[in-house]
Amino acid sequence: MKQPFILEDQKIKFKLMGEIQEDVFQKMKPELLKQLRQKLNNATLLVHAEITEETDDPSVRKLYTNSDKFSFLLEKSPALKELQKRFGLETDF
Repeated sequence: MKQPFILEDQKIKFKLMGEIQEDVFQKMKPELLKQLRQKLNNATLLVHAEITEETDDPSVRKLYTNSDKFSFLLEKSPALKELQKRFGLETDF
């Protein structure tokens, strides 16, 4: 899991972005807890998940419309603009 986490005494709290991540976390929690307890040699260690709706990172933005998504992809790959022109593609349909 590449999610941020917080260490509080004997507790590790993972910050998850939604219910799907929480479902995955709950499925892997027993094995994760077992591994962490063994590796850290700490039988009292606890693992907890917290769903956070909004991210604290301002660089993460929500993409709602097709135009927003296309603009985001253009930032990553400017060659998409040429493909759009060449094939006459529209972002909104």
